[in-house]
Amino acid sequence: MYKFLRATLWTVVLMLFGSTVAFCATTDFGNVGEPSYKLVHTLDSSEVFVATYDVTDYGAVADGQTDNTNVFQKLLNKVGDLGGGIVYVPSGRYAIKGALSIPKGVTLRGDWQKPSRNNSAPIGTLLMAYTGRNGNERTTPFVEMAPETGIMDLTIWYPEQDPNNITPYSPTIRYGFNNYFGNEYCNTKNVTLLNSYIGILFNYDNGGASPVVNGLYGTTLCKGIEIDKIADVGRIENVNLSPDYWKNSGVANAPTTTSFNDYMYNNSIGIVMRRNDWSYTCNININGYNIGYDTEKTLSTDDKTTPNGHHYNFDLSECKTGIQINATNSVGILFDEINIHNCENGIVLGENTSDAAQFTKTKIDVSKYAIRIPNTSSTKLTFNSSKVSRGRVAINSGTFVANNTTFSNSTPQIYYGTSGRGNITECAFTKGRKITNKSVYESTLSDSTVVTGEVSDFTKVEYDPHTPARTVLYNATVSPYNATTDSNDNTSAIQKALNQASNDGGGIVFLPSGKYKVRGHLAIPSNVELRGAVDLWSVPHGSGTILEAYENRNNPNGDSFIQLKADSGIRGIVVDYPEQVFSGSADWLPAKYPYTIQGQGANVYVIDSGVRAAYKALDLFTYKCDNHYVDFLGGHAFDTGVRVGGNSVDGKLYNLMFNVIVYACGNESKFGSFSNMPNGVSNAPLYSYGLEHLDFLILGDCDNETLYNDFHYGSYRGTLLQNDGNGGPSGRSMGLGVDGSTRAVYWASGVTKSFNFDNSQIVSIGDNNPKTAYFYSEENSNFKSTFNNCDFWGQPQRGIILNSGNLTLYGAHFNNPGQQTLASVSNASLNILASASNQNGSAFVDSGSEKNISISGSILNNRNNNADSFKSFDSNMGLGSTVSSSGALAQVSGRDSWKATASNNNNNAKNALDGNASTRWDTNGSQTPGQWFMVDFGKTLTYNTIICDVGLSTSSDAPAAYEIYVSSNGTDWGNAIASGTTTNGIIKVNVQNSRYVRVVQTGSKSNYWSIHEFYVLNAAANNDLISDEDESKTPEETTTVEPTTKPEETTTIEPKGEFISNDVKVIGYQISAVLRGSRILYSSESTIKGQKVVSSGLIYGFANAPITKNDVVFNSDNKYIASYEATAKGVISNYNGDSATAIYYARTMTHNGYGAARYNAKYYVRAYSVLENGAIAYSEVYDFSLYSIADTLYQNNLMPTYDGHQYLFYNILTVVDPDYKEIPYKWNNTISK
Repeated sequence: MYKFLRATLWTVVLMLFGSTVAFCATTDFGNVGEPSYKLVHTLDSSEVFVATYDVTDYGAVADGQTDNTNVFQKLLNKVGDLGGGIVYVPSGRYAIKGALSIPKGVTLRGDWQKPSRNNSAPIGTLLMAYTGRNGNERTTPFVEMAPETGIMDLTIWYPEQDPNNITPYSPTIRYGFNNYFGNEYCNTKNVTLLNSYIGILFNYDNGGASPVVNGLYGTTLCKGIEIDKIADVGRIENVNLSPDYWKNSGVANAPTTTSFNDYMYNNSIGIVMRRNDWSYTCNININGYNIGYDTEKTLSTDDKTTPNGHHYNFDLSECKTGIQINATNSVGILFDEINIHNCENGIVLGENTSDAAQFTKTKIDVSKYAIRIPNTSSTKLTFNSSKVSRGRVAINSGTFVANNTTFSNSTPQIYYGTSGRGNITECAFTKGRKITNKSVYESTLSDSTVVTGEVSDFTKVEYDPHTPARTVLYNATVSPYNATTDSNDNTSAIQKALNQASNDGGGIVFLPSGKYKVRGHLAIPSNVELRGAVDLWSVPHGSGTILEAYENRNNPNGDSFIQLKADSGIRGIVVDYPEQVFSGSADWLPAKYPYTIQGQGANVYVIDSGVRAAYKALDLFTYKCDNHYVDFLGGHAFDTGVRVGGNSVDGKLYNLMFNVIVYACGNESKFGSFSNMPNGVSNAPLYSYGLEHLDFLILGDCDNETLYNDFHYGSYRGTLLQNDGNGGPSGRSMGLGVDGSTRAVYWASGVTKSFNFDNSQIVSIGDNNPKTAYFYSEENSNFKSTFNNCDFWGQPQRGIILNSGNLTLYGAHFNNPGQQTLASVSNASLNILASASNQNGSAFVDSGSEKNISISGSILNNRNNNADSFKSFDSNMGLGSTVSSSGALAQVSGRDSWKATASNNNNNAKNALDGNASTRWDTNGSQTPGQWFMVDFGKTLTYNTIICDVGLSTSSDAPAAYEIYVSSNGTDWGNAIASGTTTNGIIKVNVQNSRYVRVVQTGSKSNYWSIHEFYVLNAAANNDLISDEDESKTPEETTTVEPTTKPEETTTIEPKGEFISNDVKVIGYQISAVLRGSRILYSSESTIKGQKVVSSGLIYGFANAPITKNDVVFNSDNKYIASYEATAKGVISNYNGDSATAIYYARTMTHNGYGAARYNAKYYVRAYSVLENGAIAYSEVYDFSLYSIADTLYQNNLMPTYDGHQYLFYNILTVVDPDYKEIPYKWNNTISK
């Protein structure tokens, strides 16, 4: 988050880059005359805007051939010179052979109609792009944008892009110029990118803040959006990407083959999110991409920061992976209402990820992994009120927390690998619960919790442009009104225009860009709108229409500056207070003014507007303002941001964006070079003032208030809920961000209503200041609030201080629970469920608070508090993993004969082998190189995993660095077999056969090196990688290859009650190019030996492992064998087999992306049927490899389509054998003669 920066730093920056880029000083505007401002209706007539210039008035030709680059750029520069406005491009096809630069304050806007995936023919304005061929992220983009700019309502198409031979291009839209001071609030709204290679890119080399994307549609061949290096909230909304947009566009070069879908499936990424600082990513629909949403570390070379932020309402379909998390953040990352379906993978975490990722109300229906955490990750993943319909949940490492979640996937529904653990509470398993535990750590499983966690969906936000009923333009700068930027007072001129519009029945009063002194106040009549020139989401940056307010200085009870009568509003207006001049003194106090804007009736609205140096910004409480609507009000206020009350109902506050920096750095060029923030003074007192005085958002008596993606930095109380006489507020919030607050969320006395919050990010700062807290409630309140999916960080003295009320936290993550304790609770109720909290302070909660606190299904350390003293303390786990004697360690035996010795504290070395996790061996001093711990097993053991359990100690007690040595005699050690670092004490090595092992500590650290328990074991190697099934489609009509290898002899079946029967058969194999998987067809009679068949399925075995065909039996506990029961989706109703009475099945195991080793691996397979008497009938056991099946199908031209034939060659055969000889496809196999 932007914090204040020293003036000396900015002096250096300005010396390097200059204060601005001079677009206009050398521009020849030629025949560009004065603007003839006109109203333009959008194609759907839902909205109007004021065009400064129309490109067709200055020679632009919409014939799809004439190059219009110069005309467009000349007008863009001219509008930039005017201080901002809109360059309008009417419907038509415009060739742009060069590149376009949009100066500060300017919007390029056309005509546009929302496309659909089935019909994306461009209607309206089409820009034909030719620049950037064979480019990359850093080469010249098609459109480059300065701060506070927009590109809206148009379609962009690359006529020279070939769908059969994709060529890289530079970005279509790049936010931020190179070598330019500032990269803030670039806006892309309602834009279709038919075939961009890179859609929207935040400049790799010019960091900034607050990018905006709202309404992006199309097909992007490499990546849709990439965000990095931003230092304030970005807003990414309503993004819709699919191969279908280009395919169904009807343009000349639209793809027509399925190979294009394959290209997209294997190459394209929807959104790449790197360093993003709180960003809001909402309403995302991505179809048919390789990865829908991807989190990554920053590309910056001077830091390795990662994304956080909140994510809401995703629909990810037919992607290879829905969400790929390769970078996590220490403060957490939030996902709510996510739907991932018909993909290979749902949520996949990358190697070496850590910290926390939080999901609620998430639905996953995929063919391979629903969730996968690799064995190098330590991430805490919460998964609450969700559903897994299909796909494996593989927790190889890290911690998985699930509450109130339904698992309808195949058994085993959850797999714990060597380092994985879970806390599963109040979950349903519709196919019978089966959890495979190969972990060395304890997990928790509970069918009930004391606290119930269930939250309803948030109602999707629909933006309303609030266009006046009568859309007639009144330019307040022309006769008879004559407002001017040179006038000493424009009050009467502007009010005269407003009154005239009202007298005429309503309209839009427009003020072009510039600063207008207004020494009185303005009343906006009903059915009238006051509109400025820059209609974008942006805090004040100096461009556009700025009203300078003077009236009622130090008279806070006077008239508000702008008074909105019922059914009136403002749009694109900035208000500044020039006489609010900061002295630079730490004792300086701002002048007190009335509220800048005041609603005085129902249906008032404030859209795309800003305030700076205001004392109080927006009053929605003095009058009853039902259905009030605010969509992006940004800037800064000293005392109050927004206050709602007056018993208003159904109000909406969307995209509030307040930050002290707007005023504190207002002297900088990128923030407008405002004179009321002097140069050369420290702005630190302004931040201190906010922490002591500012209430950002006050919610008084109101009902059904909706908050959406609101944010503030630097307040005393971030959100204040108070009783004005009628019990306070009720409503719902999505995406609240309170950063840098003293008491972030505050309930005053007398509040009795319920207000719930989803995906909140809350920060309290002030270190050990006793006022600091994430939550604070006064006495005598009876509020009820649930915070669902929420992150907390900063340095509050106590995280939660409740003196009354009822607060529930569900899916919370505390990066810092509090400098002293997590909570002090009296005469109140605090409920924490399915959450995680790091450790800090000297105690867990304040003594005496326990009786008011319920904690269930969470990951946290309870220190110095008796668990029995809590109201409830149920099914919780510690932050540190506890070694379990069950699971993977059940195979370890004979430890009582092991002997341990150590370089330090040798007498206690035996504690690491005593089976008691509460005792330990340690170095009895700081870690220094050369310390060692050695174990003699007494005989040769085979192992690939060494466990030096840090147990109840912190992870800092793991070795700073290590080397592993082995020996057969305790004398000859040779070279180290492994080295590295570890936080959990689990060390993976190549398979060893030794009697002795020695762990040598090679680093330095002030902590002791501790081992609570020492183990070695031969852990299962990535057993979760057995493919999950996809039974959602019936087999292609393709030739079935008979089993490649017949059994050499009849398989012996044990135990009694199991037998081989010709009534159960494996028919053969297929490969599906569509599903990217291998399919086995099999059958079973419905009655065998007079017994009814109750279930059938397949049993797979990994033939390269140490198993035989005799081991391939139903419900085997061998880790190399897995059984899969048939479902109704796998039944083939139209298969013409040998038996008229048999039931025929198919099971597809996905394999896309395997390497040569996997394709060459040998597998066993047999069919089985369970009879009603418990007996089991088997087919014979066959062995096969994917490569052998592909080779047979390919050589015999047995695939039903050319694409399928080519799939075998490129995706399997040449992966195994790069020299594999290609053969032509015989089309006559598919021709009916």
